[in-house]
Amino acid sequence: MRNSALTAPSTAPERRSREDLAKIAISVIVTTILAAQVLIGFSYRGGQTFPMLAYPMYMRAHYEGERLNDYLGFVSADGGEEKALGPEALELSPLLYQKTIAAPIINGKPSPLAAKIAQATCQAGGARGITISIYDSGYTIRRDGPVRDARKLMGSTTFDCSAF
Repeated sequence: MRNSALTAPSTAPERRSREDLAKIAISVIVTTILAAQVLIGFSYRGGQTFPMLAYPMYMRAHYEGERLNDYLGFVSADGGEEKALGPEALELSPLLYQKTIAAPIINGKPSPLAAKIAQATCQAGGARGITISIYDSGYTIRRDGPVRDARKLMGSTTFDCSAF
């Protein structure tokens, strides 16, 4: 007769190897990223959600007749030639550009960043006054796709260079 105590499986907890722990850690990381992407994808409201991307397939649909805004700033010294001042030139995301440059100027309350841009332009060009203008050259959704609208002035602010 066999002694069952000698042949019974061990009840002591097994130690996991490093490879098993690495697999578990990678699985937890991947699962966390996927869960965050799903949450962000279904709750996307136009915010910046780095490092998770808001893919267009998760965004709300745009229908015929709807208008999409596309704000772009221009800087001019002493009423001269306007130079584009887009988010790429400032190395800002479109959302940050909208919040820190476009919206404050449209609302008549320029941000400190706009003042710094004006100050730098004053120092570089020796101008008396700097004007930052925000235009909307957005799109209207049509049956055949988006159509760019005419550029429309949304707001403007002027800085006196002698104040800097």
